Amino acid sequence: YTGSYAVTQADLDAGDAIDNVATADSNETPTETASTEVPVDQQPDIAIDKSAAVPGGTADVVGEVISYSIDVTNPGNISLTGVTVVDPFITDLAFAGGDADSDSELDVTETWNYTGSYAVTQADLDAGVNIDNTATADSNETDTVADTATIPVAQDADIAIIKAAALADGGTAADAVGDIVNYTIEVTNDGNVSLTGVTVADTFITDLAFAGGDADSDSELDVNETWTYTGSYAVTQADLDAGDAI
Repeated sequence: YTGSYAVTQADLDAGDAIDNVATADSNETPTETASTEVPVDQQPDIAIDKSAAVPGGTADVVGEVISYSIDVTNPGNISLTGVTVVDPFITDLAFAGGDADSDSELDVTETWNYTGSYAVTQADLDAGVNIDNTATADSNETDTVADTATIPVAQDADIAIIKAAALADGGTAADAVGDIVNYTIEVTNDGNVSLTGVTVADTFITDLAFAGGDADSDSELDVNETWTYTGSYAVTQADLDAGDAI
């Protein structure tokens, strides 16, 4: 006699040897039995694949959102229980779907998807290094696995200066020795990274002084921050004799 049996997922999940008993009988004899055993080879495995996307492909604006997608698959031969996915970098990590039979087990060939996001900070741009973060996946039957996603940071440092002058007496032209010209210089950070070691020099103005604008008193010219400097100049006879604009 010959026959066959198709191994089931339940057999693999149970992990026990597949035993079966055959009986033989006749009109003249008592029943005889024989059994055979086939061992089960469990091969638990888990895999993780993490991806990241940001508009434009690089992080270059504070507040822009990096979207993360994490796929966890079961390339092994047994169902996985107690599956966990952890990513401390993503505070809104959530299960998005994939448990087709809603049994809370990561079945063989099943893929579970998780999503989350992260808002780029000024500290990220100032650091100027890739935004890397790692997610891990684990189950009761496997070791922990990990995958990292990377978003490059694009720094764009820029500084702008505007200088304005006005006569203290409200006039439109210097016409007397000792007329005072008041100067205002504004320095602005038009880039996307904080600027350090900012200096403003004007050899023409001997009393040039910082007037304000460092809102957080960190001695850094922050993005979109404007620092103001003021100074003055007293018109000389030489200026009037030269006749050139001051």
